[in-house]
Amino acid sequence: MNNINNKKNTKYFCEEEIGKVLKLVINPFLETHVEKGFIEGENNQSIYYESYKVENPKANIVLCHGLTESIEKYKELIYYFLKDGFSVYAIEHRGHGKSGCLANLNIVDETQVNVEKFDYYVNDLKSFIDNIVMPSKGDT
Repeated sequence: MNNINNKKNTKYFCEEEIGKVLKLVINPFLETHVEKGFIEGENNQSIYYESYKVENPKANIVLCHGLTESIEKYKELIYYFLKDGFSVYAIEHRGHGKSGCLANLNIVDETQVNVEKFDYYVNDLKSFIDNIVMPSKGDT
């Protein structure tokens, strides 16, 4: 592990090492800061989220992934934000990752992508911000 990111003044990990760094540095660090949960989204769907909090954060950052993505894709970025003193809140949109799918089959499949109504994404995100992120605003 001493070879990982051992250059002076290096803030970010190099791409060649990222698999090893995720396993040995980033994921173990994130596990000490994460809170995982679900909120109820539109049409009674379970919407998965993760909160990563630091003491006395500079601000709270909300991550909102793109189509066919999940929180997993953002672990390195979350690590950098935490190290820089920001708390991070990440939502997995319906039909993505661990969030509910269209048929409400309670299947956890990180490859699933379903779009019933785009407005549901907007309403789910608003609910996430109102009920999970904003109550932590006093922490900043």
